[in-house]
Amino acid sequence: MAKKVKWTAAAWSDLEEAADYIARDSPNYAAAMVREVREAARSLSGLAERGRMFQSFENQESANSWWETIG
Repeated sequence: MAKKVKWTAAAWSDLEEAADYIARDSPNYAAAMVREVREAARSLSGLAERGRMFQSFENQESANSWWETIG
């Protein structure tokens, strides 16, 4: 069953900061990086539980929301 992927404000901010940093040297590479990240995020809706879960969280609720992708 497909799941909904929800971007947090912090995630969008991080993506924008990374793109701005890369764009200083190459706007084309920055745009490509943003496309790849967004495509990877979209793929999570169908494959939300792929990979391994991080074990370094203080509570289980946080741990359940973060996955390490194996790519």
